[in-house]
Amino acid sequence: MLYYLLALVTASLSSVMNVVNGELKNFYDLYSATAMIHAIGLVPITLYVLLRRVRVLSVHGVPWRCYLGGAVGVVTVVCSAAPYGHISVSAIVALGLLGQTVTSLLVDQFGLFELPKKPFNRNKLIGLAFACAGIAYMVSGSAFSLVPVLLAFLAGVSIVVSRCFNAELAARKGTPYSTWYNYVVGLGVSLAVMLCMLPSGAASLPSAVSRKSWIYCGGLMGNVTVTLSTILTPRIPAFILTLILFSGQIFTGILLDAALTGSFPMENLVGGVLAAAGLSLNTILDQRALRKQKQAA
Repeated sequence: MLYYLLALVTASLSSVMNVVNGELKNFYDLYSATAMIHAIGLVPITLYVLLRRVRVLSVHGVPWRCYLGGAVGVVTVVCSAAPYGHISVSAIVALGLLGQTVTSLLVDQFGLFELPKKPFNRNKLIGLAFACAGIAYMVSGSAFSLVPVLLAFLAGVSIVVSRCFNAELAARKGTPYSTWYNYVVGLGVSLAVMLCMLPSGAASLPSAVSRKSWIYCGGLMGNVTVTLSTILTPRIPAFILTLILFSGQIFTGILLDAALTGSFPMENLVGGVLAAAGLSLNTILDQRALRKQKQAA
C-alpha cells in the first residue's frame, strides 16, 4: 500500500511542478526560470554523488548521445512552463501525457533509440480517440490558442526522448550518474540559451527574489519525482503504475485549476475522465499483448 501511495504522490507532484515552474516563469522570464530550475535541481544530486563518491568524471566508453537527455530536458521545462496561464493546468498535463503516448508508440513501432521494435496494435486507436476527445473538450473550456497547445504536446514528446537517453546512460553508469549529467547538461544548455536571449530582452539576469519562496522548488521536485520513479518501477507492476501516474496527474491538474481559478469547469472533469479512460485503455492493451508474448514464449 505504501508504494501505491508513493506512486500517487509522484503523479501529484509532477502536476504541481508545472504550476511551480509556471509561476517562476511569470516572476522572471521563461529562459531565466529554466536556467534557475536546472541550477537548483543540480544542488541535491551533486551533494548525493559527492557523499556516495560516484565517479561522474568517468566518461570512457559512453556514446555521446547518452548525454543528450539533459539538453532535451530543457525543451521539456520550456514547453511545460510556457503554456502556463494560457491554457488550464489540467489541459497542459493531459496534452503532455498524449505527447508521451504518441511518441512512445512511434518509438515502439520503429525501434527508435536502439530499442526493440513492438508493432503497433490497431486497437490502440480507440484509446487514442478517447484521449484526444477528452483533451479537446478540456481545451474547449477557454479561448483556443494553438501555440500553447502545441508546446504542451511537445513537452510530452521531449519527456520520452529525454527518458530514452537518460535510461541508456543509467544502464551504463547508474541512475545517480545519469541524473547528475541530466542536470549538468541541462544547466549548460539553458544558460547558453538565456545568454543568447539577453540582447533581445526576452531574458534578463535575475535581480530580485520573490516573496513566494515555493516557486523556487521546481528543480527539487524534479529530483524527487525521478528518485521516486526509480524506486517504484521495480516494485509496482508496470500496468498499475502507469494507470496511477496517468490518472493522478490529470486529476491533480483538475484540482489545481479549481484552486487557482476558484471555479470547477465541468469540461475539465469530463475531459479528464475521457483522457484518463483512453490512456488507461492503451495501457490495458499493452498488458494483454505482453501476456500473450509470455504465453507464446
